[in-house]
Amino acid sequence: MKKLNFTYFTILFSVLSYSSNGYSAKLCDDNGQNCEAAPIEGSILTLNADGKSFTLAPANQSYGIVGEIKMFELAHKRPKNCIPLHGQTIYASEWPELVFYYTDDPNAHSVQLSDFRGEFVRGLDEGRGVDKNRQPRTWQADMVGEHDHDVQFTNMSNDGTYGSDVDRGNGVGAHSKVFKTTKSGGYETRPRNQVVSHCVIAGNKATI
Repeated sequence: MKKLNFTYFTILFSVLSYSSNGYSAKLCDDNGQNCEAAPIEGSILTLNADGKSFTLAPANQSYGIVGEIKMFELAHKRPKNCIPLHGQTIYASEWPELVFYYTDDPNAHSVQLSDFRGEFVRGLDEGRGVDKNRQPRTWQADMVGEHDHDVQFTNMSNDGTYGSDVDRGNGVGAHSKVFKTTKSGGYETRPRNQVVSHCVIAGNKATI
């Protein structure tokens, strides 16, 4: 792997340039020779131990641990091998490492990814007892916890009773009545939040 060589951090922005094809930089070998321009959009820059040079992982090279879920504020900045979690089917012919990760079957043909779009993520219970009997990669519908509503009557009064030669009327008899409260709130229940794009590390893409 070639390296991006810099003397100080401040030089980084003078070496990198931007064009319609994305960011680019000069890649050189360890001796500073054989430099060539290379696109780095979607690639990963890692500071080396010397504190002066960077290692560039190309966009098509594996980044992260296979099966690891990453979050990005800018979806279009995801590494090329971080597959968006949109509920789609992926195939072993393209991403064999990820298919094997999910299936543990070297002969598996495909796997369907989870759909994280618009969803909140919840930690797996793993025996705590808060969200019992959940399994990995399962979806859960929304729910409102059990609670009471008060029905309040206001400005009620009674002017008393009057007596005269009035015949007795029929009673209403035993009965039940359901009162409904006035609707309030929005179209969903949610906490305050920030939005990110979720993707899963797929390993190296298959080559033909």
